[in-house]
Amino acid sequence: MEKVKRFWKNDREFNIDSDYFQLADSICLLFEQRPPLTDRLSLRVIWAFLSISHAFQYICFAIQLVRCFGKSPMNVEEVTSIGNLIFVLTIAVLRGLSLAYHRDAMLELKQYVNSKSCRRTDPDAFALRKSKYLKVNRYVAWFHIITTMNSFTWACTTGLQEDVFKIPYLIDGLSDTTKEKLNFCFSMLFIPWCYTLWYSPTQFISLLSILHTELTIIVGQFEDILEKVVAKYAFDCFVLNEMSSMCRNTFWIDLDNEFKIALVHHMTFVRKLSLLRNISSMNFFILLCSSTLIITFNIFLFLMEPSLGHMPLLLLALQYISETYLCCTMFNNLAIENNRINYLVYVCDWLNSVIKDHSLDRPYCSSIYQNAVILHQQVGKGITIRAGGMFSLSLPTFTTMMKSVYSLLTLMLQSMDMKPKNK
Repeated sequence: MEKVKRFWKNDREFNIDSDYFQLADSICLLFEQRPPLTDRLSLRVIWAFLSISHAFQYICFAIQLVRCFGKSPMNVEEVTSIGNLIFVLTIAVLRGLSLAYHRDAMLELKQYVNSKSCRRTDPDAFALRKSKYLKVNRYVAWFHIITTMNSFTWACTTGLQEDVFKIPYLIDGLSDTTKEKLNFCFSMLFIPWCYTLWYSPTQFISLLSILHTELTIIVGQFEDILEKVVAKYAFDCFVLNEMSSMCRNTFWIDLDNEFKIALVHHMTFVRKLSLLRNISSMNFFILLCSSTLIITFNIFLFLMEPSLGHMPLLLLALQYISETYLCCTMFNNLAIENNRINYLVYVCDWLNSVIKDHSLDRPYCSSIYQNAVILHQQVGKGITIRAGGMFSLSLPTFTTMMKSVYSLLTLMLQSMDMKPKNK
């Protein structure tokens, strides 16, 4: 109990060296599609046991799907239920394998945001990071609580009651009591599945939210570069020309250095963002395609027969909608924040308000101008990330996806209405 209390206390206390991903990585340590990064043999054994158990359960569900197709007459509700479950599990495993393949790149990206290198000692930046740290941890904790309750509800109701979700063939010759015990354990195996199902969402949403905070801090540097240097010299920037040549020269050196520091931080951010492109391209392509099908199919099943037993299907659809919307919104916000740099550097025009034609100032003014051009080129390239190299991750893409869901759902409902009813 003391370990839990210490972990909870540390999780709620933030310092400049805090790990943003400690809670998310601790919860999902055993549910990656690769062996966990730990030297503890017991955790590796548990991971292997869960992996084998989940593989066995997945095979059992696949066998049950084949059996449902072979029944005459075929039970459509059983086929759709087990088919929907297998589809969801398959997508979760594929996305998990994609993340496992890019685990080294993901770790490098996490190390970058955890380094908090930009404005590390600035109190305003510290406050932003602390707020984000607490927000992300609350999101991760509540999200896993809700999804675990959802999985537990399904396992104790549908998973136990429906024959299609029980072990096929292997336990047919056993006593009823033994069958009940084995099927209960088999059904409870689905609870750990929820951590595999939502491993990718918790990782990506947390990462994108934190990256936005880091970019906001980086952009903030360009907002107050001139004021920061002016404050150091304690004079009005418009009386710069009345200063001595040596003092004015030192001013321009400091201003040039501050601009270079800000530029380097932005260049580093853009370079690290290329890692995110590699990590997320296939993962989000799978997400967009599968979300369209899962949302449509689950809402269709719920509308056909609204019931408490079908509520997890609706919740699953809402969770996929939320994940897709949040990711598209966060990518959109990253692009908006990045484009704000052009406004700060050019529209505010703070350079032209102080630069005068003095020979001593020319080398540093020229350096600042050249760096501003480099920055403009960086910002102009944008930070749009495409899923599978085709779909840009943005709010218009989410809107297009939901329109497709609506069209498919309308078509399916109309096809059911046109079916001849049995008298």
